[in-house]
Amino acid sequence: MTLPWVKDLVRVNKSFTVERALHSVEMLKASKRMSEYIHFAVNVKRENVWIAQRQGRAKNSNDLTQPAILKMMAMGGEGSIVERLTQLHIVPLSISYEYDPCDYLKAREYQLRRDVPFWKKTAEDDIESMLTGIKGFKGHIHYKCAPCIDDWLQGVDQEQPKNKLFDEIATHIDLEIHRNYRLYPCNYIALDMIQDTRMYSDHYTDAERNDFEDYMMGQLEKIDIENKDERYLRACLLSQYAYPAKNYLSATNGNRKFKSFLNHLPFLNKIGMVHGYRWTILSIALVILFVASACSHGGYEVGDGKDSYVQADFVEAYTASDNAVYSAVTDEGDSLLLAPRLKVSWIKQANAKVRGLLYYNKVVDSSTEGLRLVAVPVVDWHPTTWFRSLHVDPITFESAWISKNNRYLNIGFSVLTGEQTSEMKGQTLGLIATDSLVVGGKLRRIDLTLYHDQGGVPQYYSSRGYISVPLTRLPSGCLINLRINSYKGVIFKTFKK
Repeated sequence: MTLPWVKDLVRVNKSFTVERALHSVEMLKASKRMSEYIHFAVNVKRENVWIAQRQGRAKNSNDLTQPAILKMMAMGGEGSIVERLTQLHIVPLSISYEYDPCDYLKAREYQLRRDVPFWKKTAEDDIESMLTGIKGFKGHIHYKCAPCIDDWLQGVDQEQPKNKLFDEIATHIDLEIHRNYRLYPCNYIALDMIQDTRMYSDHYTDAERNDFEDYMMGQLEKIDIENKDERYLRACLLSQYAYPAKNYLSATNGNRKFKSFLNHLPFLNKIGMVHGYRWTILSIALVILFVASACSHGGYEVGDGKDSYVQADFVEAYTASDNAVYSAVTDEGDSLLLAPRLKVSWIKQANAKVRGLLYYNKVVDSSTEGLRLVAVPVVDWHPTTWFRSLHVDPITFESAWISKNNRYLNIGFSVLTGEQTSEMKGQTLGLIATDSLVVGGKLRRIDLTLYHDQGGVPQYYSSRGYISVPLTRLPSGCLINLRINSYKGVIFKTFKK
């Protein structure tokens, strides 16, 4: 806030400073001080306070309320958590921009974070974003307020654990914000383009689609970085316009599934497939489905039949124009040419690279008979601020190892699951980067914690699965500390790339 125009803008808007990057004790004091000021401004000065639902903006426009914001608000005032929040008279507000002038800057940041370990925005980057956001073209802008949540708060279960109470309130605020979005043709177009469908073509014309495609090309041209990955950047841009549509349709359809090929995280999966693959967080329901299919060996023959010498390896598999797998490279470095090509139902992308567990028979003439390919999601890590809540529900840890080609850290696990209802959000997995050590500009150590949200799923029986963590961004010799909360206690593993 050293630039004069920034100071002037802050004064005109009567903004107050949110202190960050503090140690835990100082952060607690600063949060309490800010909460008390907000309560003072609302209840004594009788002024409105506008506050974002999370720290920073979601780079993919999947805006979700961080429970930490609500915890901060509940530090001031008097009474129970519900009474303190009621004293603020919270009103969820939806602001819908037709175009985001910062969309190409967010896409650029996505690739830089992907390619450059622990890349961070500079003060100059922040100023560029502010200027672009203020002066750039936004098209139509729509504001809509939801009802004040005071009455709704009176009906929540105040006896539940505090973290679940804050999660429930955050989820309600998200629902109110998402259902009040104003969607524009570009949102439906992006949703169709990223899913490669025409499901929502009744919401736009061919001319509007052509205009949006031209806009996408223009924004891509503004991105000037080394090793520019246009396919990946395009998917990042599209996700920013598709997520509001996804969230609006999900909120307004209630528990019914809206028209989408992938109801769980379709855009992150699509981005991963375009670049090769990279899931940042995944639905365990997918893992269970894949592993269950891999464990079905009922068709194998005994003796010296054609399936007697089946091999199984973790591979990077490559698809042809018909989506079928034509070749694979094992973690041991063996190249396999599949004849005939292997059709896999879960692969929807042509000319792509996918991660999987391949069951196959090797044939004498150097070709390989592929039997089945089980998906192994590639799960990247994110800092703690990326997660709305830090869930570390227990799993059963089975194994972890670095692949022989040094490209992946593979983790084998089991989760407890059971019959799910439509109200359950399902289990999710991810990786939290909790700390790191950089010496002389080189990353020497990274600390990772396995994120697991049981999501209310019953814990009746066990299902196995695997995930692979990409290591290509880490320098040689970097230490990887892995922390996993298991049913037998916390497990720590250390690996060296």
